[in-house]
Amino acid sequence: MADVARLLASAIVTQVGSKLGSVIGDQVTMLCCFEDDIVDMNETLETIGATMEDAEKRSIKEKEVQLWLKRLKNAALDISDMIDEFQPDSKQTDGKRTGILSCIDIARKITMANKMKKMRDQLEKIKEDHLKFKFEPYQRNDIEHLERETTSKDYDHRAWVYVSQVFDLRRIGNTIISQVLKEGRHDGDNLEFINGRLQELLDDKNTLVILDDLWEKDDSQLNKLKLMLNVCSKMKVLVTTRDEEIANRIGTITPCKLSPLNNAMRWDIIKKCINFESRDDQQHLEQIGQAIATKCGGVPLAAQALGFMLSRMDLKQWKEVSNSDIWNEPSTENSALPSLKLTYIAMPQYLRLCFAYCAIFPRGHNIAKDNLIHQWIALDFIKPSNMFSLLQLGEKYVGKLLGMSFLQYSTLTTQVRFMCRGLHSLNFCMHIIETHTHDSLNMMYNFS
Repeated sequence: MADVARLLASAIVTQVGSKLGSVIGDQVTMLCCFEDDIVDMNETLETIGATMEDAEKRSIKEKEVQLWLKRLKNAALDISDMIDEFQPDSKQTDGKRTGILSCIDIARKITMANKMKKMRDQLEKIKEDHLKFKFEPYQRNDIEHLERETTSKDYDHRAWVYVSQVFDLRRIGNTIISQVLKEGRHDGDNLEFINGRLQELLDDKNTLVILDDLWEKDDSQLNKLKLMLNVCSKMKVLVTTRDEEIANRIGTITPCKLSPLNNAMRWDIIKKCINFESRDDQQHLEQIGQAIATKCGGVPLAAQALGFMLSRMDLKQWKEVSNSDIWNEPSTENSALPSLKLTYIAMPQYLRLCFAYCAIFPRGHNIAKDNLIHQWIALDFIKPSNMFSLLQLGEKYVGKLLGMSFLQYSTLTTQVRFMCRGLHSLNFCMHIIETHTHDSLNMMYNFS
């Protein structure tokens, strides 16, 4: 989504506010006479942060609010950078109260004072505009992780490969081998070896291979792909692509052009996600839920994301979702974008930075979960808790992003039970193929 940056403003404001609070009382800030400035800026950001939900909601239609959010985000980042410049001094002077002023370079102190004044003036103007817009505080329930379970199908071996725009025969072959062996990543770098290994593993085996989101049009590359997968007569290969020309080139039968989900199917996906049958307010939610289902563009991804979001909302919040101005925004790129945008707005602020950080990875990249969690921790995106360790909280964050369809698992091993129900799990593979192609949006990343 092109305007996710402005929606990220609330997460950045929260992060910077926490950073400001951590340096209040620091020796260097006090001795440099910055203590009052830091306190004032922190209070200002706290006041603004309390109404960020309304600001983001209004920014959909009001260009002035969009620009204000952009200025706020940039100012918060500048403040964060300025605070970082304090840290070396704080460490060097820790415990050295006597004569500490002599350790601080006077020229640098003047420079910092000028920066502080600039930041305060900038934030004051933002605060004035904030009062002018008369934003209202907004309450939102947190979203809890839902467990997902799947069952197997009638094949000896199954493999799901996200091909993406970067066509790599070695990666495709290695991914299939890894999923068949279920022993972690396979890194054969020789196509002849990979072809031989596939022949060895899959000969005379009933195998299903799904090649998701194929973009390659070069006939020579497609022929090599067919040759690699021509292991035995029991091999079945299903390919999803957005290009009918590619479907005609790669297919051995007439391509099936899939239609969007109808309203009943969208509502059915949402009902499963919210455990509709167990709710006491079914009668009141039915009509509103069906109205929401008609707006998600016929895409399973959108219905899944909406369902996860709605699962922890009450009747009033359902009405707000149904009446949201986001549905009126033009979305020529993909009909799932309004649904994903609503889900993002409902995302807890502590998750927004974690999710936005995933933008450093290229599209279709396999992200190592544990490495990603450690990076979140190193960047201070995960705050300590009395009940859970930082690693446990990171696991919970991953679970939430998976439930919202912003992350997905890339393999079909035992980790499949965390996949989004009714969308990516192999159990629903044939249902998906019969209803709609898998959407590979910029907002989604494969997860390993």
